Amino acid sequence: MEIERVGQHSQPPISADQVSQNAAVQQAARLLRENAARTESPQSPPPTDSVEISPQARDLARAQEAVEASPDVRAERVAELRRQIEDGTYHVPAEVLAQKLLGGA
Repeated sequence: MEIERVGQHSQPPISADQVSQNAAVQQAARLLRENAARTESPQSPPPTDSVEISPQARDLARAQEAVEASPDVRAERVAELRRQIEDGTYHVPAEVLAQKLLGGA
């Protein structure tokens, strides 16, 4: 088996005229022109995207907006706890504190 080196072809190079006369090349060029004409045609409207939101998704969005609009801190409760701590009347049962420290419910 003999290996040809690059540039040592037994056939002469193909000219540009020979390529342009090739039927496959002509068909590919015709298809490209037709495709370009179709995409540039002003008759067809541009494609549009659309989205439809389900009623459940709308309800979820409204609920999330309500949560985001509500305050993160209940000011009255914080004020009451602060007053109890300052007065020394704030009391946490030892059992509840132990459960919280140990990761219980």
